[in-house]
Amino acid sequence: LEKRLGLIGMTYKLFQFCQVFPQNWSMVKTIDNFVLSEANKRGIHYRTNYSRFEPSKEPPKKYIGGFVLDPIPGYYKNVYVLDFKSLYPSIIKTFNISPDSLCLETQGTIKSPREGVFFSREKEGIIPLKIGILLEERRRVKSRMKELSKESPEWKNLNVHQLVVKELANSIYGVLGNQYSRFFDIRLAESITL
Repeated sequence: LEKRLGLIGMTYKLFQFCQVFPQNWSMVKTIDNFVLSEANKRGIHYRTNYSRFEPSKEPPKKYIGGFVLDPIPGYYKNVYVLDFKSLYPSIIKTFNISPDSLCLETQGTIKSPREGVFFSREKEGIIPLKIGILLEERRRVKSRMKELSKESPEWKNLNVHQLVVKELANSIYGVLGNQYSRFFDIRLAESITL
């Protein structure tokens, strides 16, 4: 199974890339460490989310997510599938969605589809910055892979690397909507999906 899917190798690569220890792994902690490494370099400090350590007595906060239709069984003609490349990461990067880029004023800002939420045009947020690094890294790796045989060990290693980068970039949206994350903010999550 590992030879076919490579999940252990992929998970190990994720640990290395985000500099986390395997024994206390979760996607929230992994992204936490990935983003905090850059934030600390810039002197930006995020609050600790103590709900990670204490069981909550309240139900999870709900927010408007992406719209998903329930499938209706049957055969259909003229069906089109639109698969946007890195949709949520691209939205985060384009609209500068990050806790440190949230603004109160409306002048010179990017307006979110969520009422009363604005993001700075002046300073790039840590999360869009890190997503930009991931998107560029994946583009670079995939370009290099095109030059190699799919049977070569280098191609296989690069494929694992690009899958880890893809998974990490796509998981950042989920962390913004996860109540146990220090980056949890319904305004951010809904700014991506509305």
